[in-house]
Amino acid sequence: GAYVLALLLPAVLYCRRIRIPTYNAFPLSQPRDTRIALAAIPITLMTVVVGAYTASAMSVFFAAFGLYPTSPVSAVPTGVVPFVLYFLSSAVLPAIVEELVFRGAIMQSLRRFGDTFALFVSSLLFGLVHGNLVQAPMAFVTGLAIGYFVLRTGSLRTGMAIHFVNNALAVVLSAISASFSINGQQTITSIVYVVYLLSGFIAITRYSNMFQLHASNTVMSIRGKLTAFFSTGLMLALLALLAFTTSKYFLVI
Repeated sequence: GAYVLALLLPAVLYCRRIRIPTYNAFPLSQPRDTRIALAAIPITLMTVVVGAYTASAMSVFFAAFGLYPTSPVSAVPTGVVPFVLYFLSSAVLPAIVEELVFRGAIMQSLRRFGDTFALFVSSLLFGLVHGNLVQAPMAFVTGLAIGYFVLRTGSLRTGMAIHFVNNALAVVLSAISASFSINGQQTITSIVYVVYLLSGFIAITRYSNMFQLHASNTVMSIRGKLTAFFSTGLMLALLALLAFTTSKYFLVI
């Protein structure tokens, strides 16, 4: 309940403050192209691999300074009822709430400054609010993919479906690999990554015009808009808070 209120309530108040119509802030209509919406799932799973290796590269960089990024760890429950509740809180709720907030209220409200700007900012914030440098790179990269396909299909349903499949697979794979050794877990992860890459590549090759965004008609450059956006007082305060939260998830050796 706290998680839902902490994300949704500010998003709803923000939408009321800027007077954006509900149907614009939360486009929940049927996707314009169902085939692309389905292809978006394996393509986004492919970006999970990119995000994972980006996080690994960042870990190597910080390790050179004796810092090791960590993330919150929660064991997957073994009982049926606890596992169902864990699955709901880890796969179902994030797929709905986070899509309404990041690909809905935030991204849709920023589209008047250009789709590219809206996509980048919403994905960056999506990554930063994870609060650690293990999950943030993957969240940013997958956020770009999810956000793109929401724009491409014109529906948050696409983002919710992708988000749910990604999180659900992560929960199930965590439950399966929990009984394996470290080497066994690494082997499972490698196999899953290969499947993700192959399925994503196949989905991409089926469409020649998969990737396209509307050009921005605004006067300012992307760099100028990003500078203006992230230099506001409230945004600087948010970035400082996120930096403080992220700093707690470092192991110093």
